[in-house]
Amino acid sequence: MAKITYEGKTFDCAEDKSVLECLEGNGFKIPSSCRAGVCQACVMTATSGTPCAKSQEGLTPNQIELNQFMSCSCKPTADIEVALEEIKKAYSCSVTEQIMLNERTLLLRMTVPNAFSYKAGQFVNVIRKKDGLMRSYSIASVPEDDYIEMHVRCYEDGKMSSWLKGWIEPGCELHFTGPFGECFYTDDKPEADILLAGIGTGMAPLYGIAKDALQKGHTGKISIIQGAMSEEGLYFTKEFAELAATADNCEYISSTVDGSGDGVQEGKIDDVVKANFPSTAGMRVYVCGSPNTVGRLKKYAFMAGASMSDIFSDPFTQASE
Repeated sequence: MAKITYEGKTFDCAEDKSVLECLEGNGFKIPSSCRAGVCQACVMTATSGTPCAKSQEGLTPNQIELNQFMSCSCKPTADIEVALEEIKKAYSCSVTEQIMLNERTLLLRMTVPNAFSYKAGQFVNVIRKKDGLMRSYSIASVPEDDYIEMHVRCYEDGKMSSWLKGWIEPGCELHFTGPFGECFYTDDKPEADILLAGIGTGMAPLYGIAKDALQKGHTGKISIIQGAMSEEGLYFTKEFAELAATADNCEYISSTVDGSGDGVQEGKIDDVVKANFPSTAGMRVYVCGSPNTVGRLKKYAFMAGASMSDIFSDPFTQASE
């Protein structure tokens, strides 16, 4: 049984437990969100010992060089000593706008902190400073905007989303770390066709990516596909349509499983993507939403011809509490 040392105390870690679970089980509050090795909210540093390779998947070479790892996906097989970066390194901003886009989607706009830079489509980890609660949200704005925009999926029992919806208003201060993620536009293949497909608030990063590509003069065709169970699940449809109308090489397709809504295509987003794109060869593909949907769309994009190096994803996993 491996031992974990943290803040001068050592604990036994069961084989089926992660570093995060072990420390939480011993009374420590460790920032975390997705608990699926995606959001990087729970990143820690191994000051002694070696974290497993799985816990470093998705981290940058610099992070790996510093022996950082995601504590939620690290199940140590040998003794390890760990440390946590301090929350004081978070950025501070002011909320300027708060709007409900539909029954379950909250738009937040915030000021851009000094020295903060990002790429459209990346995400940040919002921190509730009073208790260290942390959740990940993608950025829907582009660096040229004078604000940062996020779209928050609201859950009835969601600790962070309920707080953002019920207690945060214009003028309030928010804190976040980041940016994180590699799901963003690059202009090295301006002639390549782009497919952006997503569901839920997975559309937030896709909006930013499409806007960024158009602003940078992308010449290939840009296709945006939004899926939902019904018309009520769609949001930002006017904004996507207006964005597509700004360029001849951009199109927006909305779809619902039950066929409800004006001008939508009927069917699951998987089927809509397959019907519109029987081949993805030579394309750049961006897929965002729930892990299951992202997994299926990534597999299809690859099987239909896209190179794995040209498929970018941002799966959204609901926090466990």
